Amino acid sequence: MAEYPETLKRLISELASLPGVGQKTAERYAFFIVYEDREAGKRISSAIEEMLSKIVVCSRCNNLTESDPCWLCAD
Repeated sequence: MAEYPETLKRLISELASLPGVGQKTAERYAFFIVYEDREAGKRISSAIEEMLSKIVVCSRCNNLTESDPCWLCAD
């Protein structure tokens, strides 16, 4: 990897760990956030944080939901 600041290297590394995202694509995503649309980066970060805090797996059907049991199993 080129000599980038440590924080940028970390972001690229984390993006590259996603399925289907290679090193070059991860760099493109990171550079887009840094150069073109920092607000998009903030929105993405916020959406990930919210999803991680709210989404659970239904204990009955393993569906992704915000409540356990999910709306379908609760019906």
